[in-house]
Amino acid sequence: MIITCPACSTQYSVDAGVFGGQAKTVRCASCSHQWMQQPFVAPPAPPVQQAQPVYAQPVYAQPAPAAPQPTYAPPPPPPAPEPEPVYVPEPEPEPEPEPEPEPEPEPEPEPEPEPEPEPEPEPEPEPERDDGIPPSPADTESEQLSDDELNEMLGEDVEPDEISSLTDGRDDETTEIDPEDIPDPEPLPGVFTAPDSDEDEAGGGSRKGLWIGLGLILFLAASGAGLFFGRTYVVNLWSGAAPIYGMVGIEVDHLGAGLKLINIRNEWVGSGGKKELVVSGVVSNVSDTERAVPMIKIELRDGQDEIVQDYVHPLDQTQIPAGEQLDFKAHVGEVALTARRVHVLFTEDVPGESEDGEKAKDG
Repeated sequence: MIITCPACSTQYSVDAGVFGGQAKTVRCASCSHQWMQQPFVAPPAPPVQQAQPVYAQPVYAQPAPAAPQPTYAPPPPPPAPEPEPVYVPEPEPEPEPEPEPEPEPEPEPEPEPEPEPEPEPEPEPEPERDDGIPPSPADTESEQLSDDELNEMLGEDVEPDEISSLTDGRDDETTEIDPEDIPDPEPLPGVFTAPDSDEDEAGGGSRKGLWIGLGLILFLAASGAGLFFGRTYVVNLWSGAAPIYGMVGIEVDHLGAGLKLINIRNEWVGSGGKKELVVSGVVSNVSDTERAVPMIKIELRDGQDEIVQDYVHPLDQTQIPAGEQLDFKAHVGEVALTARRVHVLFTEDVPGESEDGEKAKDG
């Protein structure tokens, strides 16, 4: 019996009788691995094949010869194909009779001519004028003609037709007419009517928009002119406007132009119960030319951004070269209890007493 170590695959040849038909623990001599080895079970012996008996092959009788097949007569020939039907064309339909022409419309009878208007009666001859002028020869001859001659020349007198009255036989009668009985006039055609009110409203709206546009243009022009010509006042009122003017290429010569306050510091100095505020910083010339240095104003403001104290501090120099800097230090002194922050700016004021009567001290 051969057993194999499952750890290192080392094979050992062992007598199968050692196991005695039971599983035992064995250990590998090579790797000291222990495992439970099942006993060897011999495979069953193959079954003995029995010899198959030999049988005698049966003897079959020879089949009788087949009877001769009967001879059949050949099939009759197929019948002749029927002739294809001859296509007879359908008779053409008889042409439809042409419709009788419609009788021509009879011409409308001509309208009867309107009767000619009757001739107006001849005006009566004017009465003879007795103004001292002798009659003309023609008048003298006409007076000498007889009545028969005149009738032959002028024909018979035709009495003029009477003209019917336009007032329907009511000569002097006056009838009062109620305004409500007067019928409404017929509407005028659209050609003669006035244009629609929509066109008037459209025209009015366009004129209104034109006036609004002109007013806006005038307002912008006036505002621009005010900001340009009053730029010095605007910058003095609000120093932050100077960079905005510079962005559009407009230089403003305002107080402190070309100068910049930097490194502003606030500190309390002193000992004991008395301390004073000291404000220090640097004035820098950021331009490319020499600049005049104005006074420095120190404002103390409360929580509502209201000024409660202010001090004016002069500098040691009146001019700063281009690119140079000037340090300053101002001793403010006692500060109001409501002061919360310090604001430093340039000013044209001269050093003097502050609102509470104290002066700023030079450092």
